[in-house]
Amino acid sequence: MKKILTSFLLMAMIAGCVQQGPTEAEKPEEPPVVEQSEKPVEQEKPEEIKYVKKIDENKDWVYFDEPLVYNYELSDYEAMAVTYYNENNMLNIEMPIINIDLSNIKTLNQSITNQLYKAYETVSYYDNKNTVATYAMSRTRYYIADDILSVETRTVLIYGEEEVQINVYNIDLTTGEILRNADLLSRYDLDFAKVEKQLVQALSDQNISICELHEGYSQVIDRPCYFDDAIKIDEKSLLMLNNQNQLVCIMKNYYCEDNTQGYPYAKTETELIIKSL
Repeated sequence: MKKILTSFLLMAMIAGCVQQGPTEAEKPEEPPVVEQSEKPVEQEKPEEIKYVKKIDENKDWVYFDEPLVYNYELSDYEAMAVTYYNENNMLNIEMPIINIDLSNIKTLNQSITNQLYKAYETVSYYDNKNTVATYAMSRTRYYIADDILSVETRTVLIYGEEEVQINVYNIDLTTGEILRNADLLSRYDLDFAKVEKQLVQALSDQNISICELHEGYSQVIDRPCYFDDAIKIDEKSLLMLNNQNQLVCIMKNYYCEDNTQGYPYAKTETELIIKSL
């Protein structure tokens, strides 16, 4: 009996050893806990400004078609005048094309082309008559500032008298919209009345005031000055952005330059800064 009890206890001890789990030293190492960082917040990138589609992506926002070249022998006076208006001493009419593939800009391009052809034909007509000194010339300048394309065409005609034609177009490159002057000014918290005051002040700073006609000579101007309509700002005014990121006004009916033809001062135009952007 004693042997039976001993055998039973021995079997119970063996069973207990089998059921007992491994000691601390024998436990397998648990894999280290890796703390996963939170997903990094992507920084918001500034939205890229998307400009309108070009007619020709390989060309600038304004490019030029073949000029209307006007060749004939120049008189001394014409040669002097050409040199004055065009440093290249060439007699021609540039034909600009605004490089925007939208129907409203294509219509504008056609309008500009028609104007320049008309100027060319006008001078050609007078030259064929051989009655007056004639020439025609145009140049175009354009700048981009604040996502606005400003284009100025300037055409000089002489057919017995001098005529200078200046046109300005401001186009929003993000929409292709041709901006009215009121729209352009409103972008900079300006309106017509504010600009008129600024122009008067800018001229006053240069000691230039309203013209007073010389007594007895209704057309004689005896000092640099301007007439009221020169500072009148409306939708016909010549407002544009220049290459120095400035909003400017090309003011006409302004008398400043010496005139060699008998009057103390000649009618010309000046460019005044309205606002630096």
